[in-house]
Amino acid sequence: MYVKRDKEHIVVKLEKNEDLVEKLTQLAQEENIKAGMIVSGIGMLRDPEIGYYTGTGYEQKKLEGVYELVSITGYLQETTPRVHIHISIADKNNKVYGGHLLSGKCDPYAIIAVISYEKLSFKRVYVEKAKRMETEVYEI
Repeated sequence: MYVKRDKEHIVVKLEKNEDLVEKLTQLAQEENIKAGMIVSGIGMLRDPEIGYYTGTGYEQKKLEGVYELVSITGYLQETTPRVHIHISIADKNNKVYGGHLLSGKCDPYAIIAVISYEKLSFKRVYVEKAKRMETEVYEI
């Protein structure tokens, strides 16, 4: 993983066989990102696992082969889990799959752009009104 930073903008290049979720989690820890938004990315993923949130958990789908990263969005937060990523990926026939990224190895690479906010913190907390865990935004 190569990281280049320009104030609040971070560009990450992930190499072959690096897991996108694991490496962005590592980025959040090493760069001490308390609130970050994944704003863009390109690359390819091998054998990605995606999920659909049912309201109580994820229906998981493991795809085999190499897929082009069509779009990526999400956030990095202060609390565990440190990353939440949504993707769209396309196979060689241009069939698109999407959902929550659970895992996926870069093949051959991926470049991801992140904005890190200095005066904000995203934290996962229990919201009584909703009766579930949600990510909240705080000023620091």
